[in-house]
Amino acid sequence: MTVAKTPSGGEMYWPPLHLPPKDPRSLLVLG
Repeated sequence: MTVAKTPSGGEMYWPPLHLPPKDPRSLLVLG
């Protein structure tokens, strides 16, 4: 899993936890 910091100080995860990784629309941003 990839975790990247967002400009707002949150965290962005890839692949997301709630959708299949092969879905290009699936992106989970926490923050």
